[in-house]
Amino acid sequence: MSRTTCAPGSRKRSTWRWARPTWKRSPTRTTAPARSDHPRRRTLPPYGRFQTAPGRRLAVRRSARLATTGRAVADRAGPAMTPTPFQQRRRQPLLNEDYYLFYNDHVRTHTMADIEHALLHGELSDEMRWLEYRRKADELYEMMVRDYTAGQPIGEFRERLGAVVAAYQDAAHFNRIFENEPAMPLFDFRYKDDYVRVVDLVSLPILLHREDLIPAVHSLFKGGAPDENDALIEDLLGKYLPDRPYLEDSYQPVPYGILLDATAQTPMEEKQEDIALFLDAWYPAMQGVGWYDCHKHQSPDGAGGHFGYWTFDAAAVAYLYEVDDTPFREHPHYPKDLADFARSMPRAKI
Repeated sequence: MSRTTCAPGSRKRSTWRWARPTWKRSPTRTTAPARSDHPRRRTLPPYGRFQTAPGRRLAVRRSARLATTGRAVADRAGPAMTPTPFQQRRRQPLLNEDYYLFYNDHVRTHTMADIEHALLHGELSDEMRWLEYRRKADELYEMMVRDYTAGQPIGEFRERLGAVVAAYQDAAHFNRIFENEPAMPLFDFRYKDDYVRVVDLVSLPILLHREDLIPAVHSLFKGGAPDENDALIEDLLGKYLPDRPYLEDSYQPVPYGILLDATAQTPMEEKQEDIALFLDAWYPAMQGVGWYDCHKHQSPDGAGGHFGYWTFDAAAVAYLYEVDDTPFREHPHYPKDLADFARSMPRAKI
């Protein structure tokens, strides 16, 4: 992807909106402070903001209905059953209790032990070593997010995030040894699975006030092709790291171009609308990633791999750009309590 820089306040972005059942590009948006000469940029279907022709619903509304329609799938429980303490505590209703209990116990007692045993093997190849470290990092990350989804207290994730980032640093180190490339990025931003993970790894230290981990997360792709080449990543890093560029484009404009709009110099109402639109568009746009719809395959013996569907980046943008999240904080993909935690203390400088 070619790099395009611009001066702050002069960025022109092409945004994406869900119009009818397909993505359509809206008119170019100018983010200069004075907006009186700029027409409103939305491209909306003639039938209203969130629906198409009569009798047809947009796919984006499915994501907003996950919290209500997923309960029967997740628990196979009738409406008359009394919710268990786990069901009352969890932050998303799609997480099945039996699956959660088995999977977390199995990962802690078997999967992580297997990984550590493999890493102690003296004759492990460089390729297998970095793959095992990547596997360890992914398991630690997904276990942490799964515990967040299950309703565990936020405070404990501050320390756990440090272990997650350290594991990814180990994976990046041995990947560079294997590739014989000192600036080899651990993540390929062209692939949505990788892009979502790295955006989350940038967002979580912001929300959990582990600002000290932001340079470590940046080190995972520092000096590689994605570095200083993605507008959303730079808008987040630029709040903490010096001399970051102000860019136009994202590696994943669908759906992240919508969230990118919320970082521009626009009125509060437009920022709120941008984030709300992003939240609705996010899950349908994730089709094709490895964890898409994995909640449908949960079983008591640990099958499924579900750990939650969260837009940590939306909460990070709302926090950093001081967006009142009242209109969208109840969205099932928005981590409202992480956003509240971030606002509960001042932002630290690095």
